[in-house]
Amino acid sequence: MYAAVKVKSLLVTNDEMRDHIFELLGSSFFLKWKERHQVQYNFVQGNLKLQMLPPYSSVIQAHQKGKGGGGVPS
Repeated sequence: MYAAVKVKSLLVTNDEMRDHIFELLGSSFFLKWKERHQVQYNFVQGNLKLQMLPPYSSVIQAHQKGKGGGGVPS
């Protein structure tokens, strides 16, 4: 995992990395990184099937208070 972070590449694993999340409590960096860099996999009839990342974030985004209004994605 360190190499994937250092080289800015994708990490192919089905591990939810809960131990790493626990170690980094209070920091949302790891959860954001995991969402954008973890590729999960499975086997369909003996063939490897990669579940690639979506082109968008699934996390609800909010504006900081006093930093502007809501927005509509284009």
